[in-house]
Amino acid sequence: MTKVLAKTAVRDVAQQFLYLIDRHRLRPKLKIRRVVEEDNDNVIAIVDGEGTHLKELYGEYCISEMIRRPSNCRQLIIGEDINGLAVGIMCLNAMIDIDLLNENFELTPYNGLKKSRGNTPPARVGECNETMQSRPIHHVFPTPNGEINAFVLEMFATRDEMRPHWSHDFLEAAFDCFPHLEYCATLLRFSHPCHQFLQHFVRVPLRCNRDFPMTLYILHRAVLREEITCRHARTQDREAIERLLFTTSTKREVLIDFDVAMDPLQALQRDLNCFVFESNDTILGLAILCAERQVNFVKNHFHIEDYVSVESIPQNDYRRLLHFVLMPIFSTYHRFFFREIARLSELTIIFYRLHHKDETTLTWICPLISCLNDMIPVDPRGQAKYEFPIVRENSNSCENNTKGERDDVAYNGFSLFMTSPRLVTMPRTIIDSRIVVVGASDCGIAFAEYLTLRLTQRYTQLTNLTLISPHGIPFDNESSRSDLLPFRGRFHSGYRRCIVARTWLNIIYGTMTAINRKEKYVTVMNQGNFAYDYLVLTCGLQYQNSTLWEKIKMQKQKQEGNKVQDQMPWNCLTVNNDAEASSCFRKIRWLTGDFKERKAIFLYGRSIDCYCTLSGLIKLGVKPSWITLIEPNSAKSCETSNQALFHDCEVNKEVTNAILQRGVQIFSEWTMVDWTLMENDDAKLMIENITIEKEEEKKELTCDVFFNFYEKTIDLNAFLAFCRAGLIFDDSLVIDLECRTNDPFIFAAGTVTKYSRKFYADVWQHKYYNSMEVGERLAQILWKVIEWDVIIPERKKKERIMHLTPSTFRTPIVTACILPGDYHYLHVCKPGKTTWDNTTKINHNHYGKVFVTGSCKSEIGYFRIRLNMYDTVESITCVNKEVFQTFRVHDMIVLYGKHESMLNELKFRFRNSEISDFYAYFREPWAAVILHDRFDCLRVENRATLLSRADIHDNSLVDDCIDTLIKSKWKTISEEDRNYIESRYAGSAYHQELENNLMNFLEFYENDLPMYCTLRKQRQMYMDIAESPLYFDQ
Repeated sequence: MTKVLAKTAVRDVAQQFLYLIDRHRLRPKLKIRRVVEEDNDNVIAIVDGEGTHLKELYGEYCISEMIRRPSNCRQLIIGEDINGLAVGIMCLNAMIDIDLLNENFELTPYNGLKKSRGNTPPARVGECNETMQSRPIHHVFPTPNGEINAFVLEMFATRDEMRPHWSHDFLEAAFDCFPHLEYCATLLRFSHPCHQFLQHFVRVPLRCNRDFPMTLYILHRAVLREEITCRHARTQDREAIERLLFTTSTKREVLIDFDVAMDPLQALQRDLNCFVFESNDTILGLAILCAERQVNFVKNHFHIEDYVSVESIPQNDYRRLLHFVLMPIFSTYHRFFFREIARLSELTIIFYRLHHKDETTLTWICPLISCLNDMIPVDPRGQAKYEFPIVRENSNSCENNTKGERDDVAYNGFSLFMTSPRLVTMPRTIIDSRIVVVGASDCGIAFAEYLTLRLTQRYTQLTNLTLISPHGIPFDNESSRSDLLPFRGRFHSGYRRCIVARTWLNIIYGTMTAINRKEKYVTVMNQGNFAYDYLVLTCGLQYQNSTLWEKIKMQKQKQEGNKVQDQMPWNCLTVNNDAEASSCFRKIRWLTGDFKERKAIFLYGRSIDCYCTLSGLIKLGVKPSWITLIEPNSAKSCETSNQALFHDCEVNKEVTNAILQRGVQIFSEWTMVDWTLMENDDAKLMIENITIEKEEEKKELTCDVFFNFYEKTIDLNAFLAFCRAGLIFDDSLVIDLECRTNDPFIFAAGTVTKYSRKFYADVWQHKYYNSMEVGERLAQILWKVIEWDVIIPERKKKERIMHLTPSTFRTPIVTACILPGDYHYLHVCKPGKTTWDNTTKINHNHYGKVFVTGSCKSEIGYFRIRLNMYDTVESITCVNKEVFQTFRVHDMIVLYGKHESMLNELKFRFRNSEISDFYAYFREPWAAVILHDRFDCLRVENRATLLSRADIHDNSLVDDCIDTLIKSKWKTISEEDRNYIESRYAGSAYHQELENNLMNFLEFYENDLPMYCTLRKQRQMYMDIAESPLYFDQ
């Protein structure tokens, strides 16, 4: 290296030096030439080192034949290092089926890989919009005319110790072999390893509803040969930018912001910056940024501290990306442009806000910006919390609003992406395996979110994740009737606005009807076949009208012996998701003439969903006197709270009384046995009458609308698909301990599954646990499989470890809804199978203690906490009236699993009558840190501290506690041992470290927790005292 002194420095006293080195000395270029017959042994050795798939594809002696008999269409080139050793081989071919590629891939932005006629610029690269992924759907795909403008990279093999710049040298030589062609295309099988040369290529998406067995990547000559730069925009760039934006739907908005950025006065007011990307004086794209004036708001609503040190970044170092337009062939330069923008503007963080209105099914109208793939999605904080739905006074409106959504309106609810110079330099792994998820259940959506968002945050990106669902993603529709559905712990309309969905997930609207395990594809009704590498079945269970219909048909055939028609009545409704809830609402509104005409509405079932729908119908405008509730199962007496429908006897009684007081008629312990059907004037098959039975008594009731909440079962189409595919089905889909079916490429989880009988794991079935946690656990299992099959090289693979026990799930089961009588209801309980029944005697020592404040009718509301035998919160039941001050659902959920001593000695205070209202108790300032969304991170950090050793030769504090418990045979430890443990902790390194962790936490979130006195605040108070005139002579 060459040492260079500063101009003003003296050689003997210089403190700093600049060292220079020539690039070609550090990275010598390869010598690349055509292959000759003498290279045969070297070529074969390199090709064999890549594995056996090349021989399987081309044959045993195909490489030797290509070397001996070269052709004008096919070129073989070899690269040698400075020592003359062969390092790689590349096979190129000018024969390419352009029509086949255009039929299956979205090649319109690249002019169909054909040369343009006339004076149109080559490849029509300026004709692209902001993204090449979202285009209008055409049934007849236009194919550009002209000569073929691409060659194929057939094979590329290198030695194991390949250096990053070798691929660049090879690709430059490839274009020299075909100087008249401008594109290089290569097709790779799915689940291929992540090759280094692909960093120069652009992945081309498939056309809508098209399937192809390989992935297409293309590369333009200019990406390798031309110098790409980024600079500040100038006024004279407007004409070129207008041509670039000619076909984009956001042309007007971009040009308006560009004009403002070029006007010195307006740009200063709005603090706009515009940067252009160019090559050889041709503008390739532009980015427009503005100052982020809501930095504190973003910090309070998103977890940006996971990626940057927010304390060390000044407020003016944040920018918001407004527009980003780039020719798609240069999309591999996204990260380079981000680094250049940060350098030129001297900023640290770039945000991008994706508003929910922009993330619509019609993305071809307002396409998403293409650079989202190279930005990090940020998890939301406060604004994604669930609030009880509040229906607007105008019942004719089909829009739903919640408290959380009203807050969203204030800032136009959005999901956040971010990047920084450090983040864009992190290497990213691209996984191209085709993963198809069937079913948008809570388990399926949690699975998909984990694989995309969590892996993206770990710099791994899945490009082929597909969801098959009749209604798409739940709560994605602005007009969904979520007030007819209970909240299960995570997903709701407010959450959906803050978490991106369509940016990382391909959605197929349809129903799966068949699985072909041999060819590895699924068939979707009216959509076609879709291939997969890994199939994930998370269909779940639903209320099925067909189940009730089959039961009625069987009874009719037994009595009459006649065949019964199979058509389902139009007014027989179910509510399984927000889309069905909206459909039911529209039907009832139409039948009742906007809730003015009396109709007989029946609800059949006894479940939380049934009562939630009953309450929702009343709040939407249905008169309570029109509604009849039929409870098919016997309402058992509440010997214990665990046997009650609402997990509490008092709540059961109050809700029943509220229903009766409203005027709703209840038939308890009645079973529906028949219905009478008729055709109305519109030729729709309708239920006219229903017949219910109790013991020997029968009643026939006139029915206009029938809601079925009888039983949740598997969808018939899914059941037939499983059975015809040969998947083992034993009342549920059978899986092993790694969630695999009897097909190693088909996984399943959720309520539709059960463990194989050989594991004796009936109490561990997924239906007893939180579906979101089950979905995330399945994602972790599948990710390990993909990592094993795709990422880890064959030579580094070790023997896989087989799991011999079912997964352990700890997340509580959450149910929240509004019950009849305007009762806001929340129940949080321990996951797992409930074993209480009428014959079981409760051991009160194991059952724990129950603490209750208030009642359902009181102003303070009803609050019930149960502690287990270890004094840890095991269940929470909250019921409060809407007219009184309601509670925050997430604040109550986080109490689960906390020890009573952490809750400010709850047991001691309750016994001493210091707590009369749990709602007020947990709203006190001391509880703020426990209810903070990052408190669990502090607990994890403290746990790691306690598990560590203070000295290398000493036990950890936890080890000493375990030894003491073993000594006492897991009974109450002696006073002597207790004093010993306390003496070890008091004043120890553990004590100091835990205090430091807590103080650091309080200081970091000082804006969220202003009620705590930190060391910083203490110093400020002392400084104020020292400077106060009250404490020194005037």
